[in-house]
Amino acid sequence: MSLNKKKIFIFLQRNWGRKIGHPIAKRFSDEGASMGALTLKKDYHQGYLNDSFKYDWIASHDDIMNNPKKFLGDDSFSIEEICLDLEIDSIWPFVQSMREHVRNYKNKFFFGSFKQNVTDEDILLYVKAIYKLLLKIKKEFSPEIFILPNFVSLLHIFTYLFCKKNSIKIFAYTTASIKDASIFINDIYESTGRFFEELNQCTKDNKLPIKEELIDEYLEKEFLKFKDDDKKIDFKLDLFINSLRLGKKIYKSLIKKDQSHHKEKENLIGVYQDNLKTRYLIRDYFSYNLNFIKTKKIKYYDLEKINNFVYMPLQFQPEANIDVISVTFNNQIETARQIAMNLPGDLTLVVKDHPEMMGLRSYEYLEKVLKTPNVKLIDSSYKGTYVIRKAKLLIAPVGTSFFEAALMKKPGLMFGNLGTAKILPNTLSIENYKEIPKKIKEIMQMSKDWNDDYMRQLKIIIGCSLNCSMEEENNYTKYWTTKDNSKETFNFIYNQFKNEVNRLI
Repeated sequence: MSLNKKKIFIFLQRNWGRKIGHPIAKRFSDEGASMGALTLKKDYHQGYLNDSFKYDWIASHDDIMNNPKKFLGDDSFSIEEICLDLEIDSIWPFVQSMREHVRNYKNKFFFGSFKQNVTDEDILLYVKAIYKLLLKIKKEFSPEIFILPNFVSLLHIFTYLFCKKNSIKIFAYTTASIKDASIFINDIYESTGRFFEELNQCTKDNKLPIKEELIDEYLEKEFLKFKDDDKKIDFKLDLFINSLRLGKKIYKSLIKKDQSHHKEKENLIGVYQDNLKTRYLIRDYFSYNLNFIKTKKIKYYDLEKINNFVYMPLQFQPEANIDVISVTFNNQIETARQIAMNLPGDLTLVVKDHPEMMGLRSYEYLEKVLKTPNVKLIDSSYKGTYVIRKAKLLIAPVGTSFFEAALMKKPGLMFGNLGTAKILPNTLSIENYKEIPKKIKEIMQMSKDWNDDYMRQLKIIIGCSLNCSMEEENNYTKYWTTKDNSKETFNFIYNQFKNEVNRLI
């Protein structure tokens, strides 16, 4: 179908914008579409302006974030007015996704101080500026559809809410219910889109969307991964490599330090990851290495000696899912404490840190978890699938662990509203901590009746995920996160985005 005269707005977000967003916009324009854009990395903004291809409307998010007061000018919006228009009760749950505003990096490495970074007044100025931006885009460009790489911050959330209120189509991309698959979604809760439409139809018809042999091949590969999951992850601290990385970061920092937009951002945000000064880079180097060493010396509980337990994997943080979809439960120490307090009978809670947080999460944080009643902190070198196999059930705010549990027919309880996890046949959602005893009994009773119908539904989910994904032979994520410049891969990605635009408008 032709894109002629269609009005498409795209977020040119960091490297995704450079590798996928901008080339797609150019191709859409060649096919007759009118293109608008918001750039989300100032370092790339001028390059887009200098390109021979010109957007019909373009603005820099960095300019707005660095000086929201200037962008607002004489315009005035009340927070009540914004809430009424976007049909929300409060802005503050969504503010939690504003990492650089609500999390202080200056006081401690990797946001470890858990202190607010800017004043409430500055936060409210930014919220009002984003609302004005959306009104301005609608008035001056009138988009029929927004294309976003993901839903990860207040900007993305407000854009979705604005589109929903004004009947404007929107889509983004996310990880599917299963591993190694990604899908288009049409809402911040990852619960609507082509995948879900196909899944609902296939479930209704009890029909697999692709050949069963392909699904069985996928299952065989996943089950093979469980074969050696009793072998621990061998974490090694490489001081030489870390020192080389520090040198590179200091060199880049010295080049960037005098750029005007970095100075503007520093005036508002203060210390931030994109442009750390040398003293903070050195602090981070020593903090990481110290965390790594001290974390390995923590006196963890021995998993082999723990029976009758519920498993809660700590999530990587800051991170989009836990700070957007499960924001009520994003204080993970408090979540662990509340779960442990509400476990029925002689159940205990086993907690394991995310392996990618090794060295990033402070050892003091982990020691607080360790010293919480009815909580057993185990070494993060255990593989998650091995812990799930030994657990009675899995409980977590978000995460891919629910699919791994589904493969093992282990019950899962999920805090929050993540659509790609809620559809799994082993998972129930929880709205508050007091529901835990009741929900545990409910899911354990349900698990007694899991039979061939359970596996059939799981196969339908896997089939729909693979059928709607861009991750297998044409690796979407690899393309924009590496130096991959395959024309074949890009053409495949382009056609997927074009098809989604045509499906929606």
